[in-house]
Amino acid sequence: MPYWAHIREFFRCTQRLSYLLSQGYHRCDVAILYPVAAVEAGMGGDEAVQAAFNLGNHLFHQGIDFDFIDFESLARAKVQQKELQVSGEAYRVLVLPAMRAVRHSTIQKAAEFCRAGGMVVGLGPLPEASDRVGRGDAELDALVKETFGVAAKEAAALREVRVRRNAAGGHGVVAQKPEQGEAAIG
Repeated sequence: MPYWAHIREFFRCTQRLSYLLSQGYHRCDVAILYPVAAVEAGMGGDEAVQAAFNLGNHLFHQGIDFDFIDFESLARAKVQQKELQVSGEAYRVLVLPAMRAVRHSTIQKAAEFCRAGGMVVGLGPLPEASDRVGRGDAELDALVKETFGVAAKEAAALREVRVRRNAAGGHGVVAQKPEQGEAAIG
């Protein structure tokens, strides 16, 4: 084996890298909600999963770090300092990928986050049904409109990015393509 002469230095290098990479805290700004509710409801689940992965792939290639987050983690997240804080992570952006159906706790947390100055990006269709009442829920519609400035039915006709800003500095962004979502995240 011709590399034995160098193996000790190779192991020292690996040891140094392992030490460096285990220090500090992971920080990323973007949380993409994994769209379980849309799949369970049978309301565009495949489209929602594809939107989540397409955005993740796009962000990855732009050098933007992100995490997928589940609805339970989102529900227990605290909104503080314009961030969603959960399990030692802090996010400044929450993405709902093509989710025609959501847990009611999800849209409540998204609205709370936006009210507190966070950014919520709706990529593709916005929520039109939840586990609270199903479709035709006036409370769901009100929370979607408060967050994004448009109801789900109105958002379906949009072709351009729409940004709603509030007094706390929160943003509700409706985008149709990963590139538009990434531009809003900036």
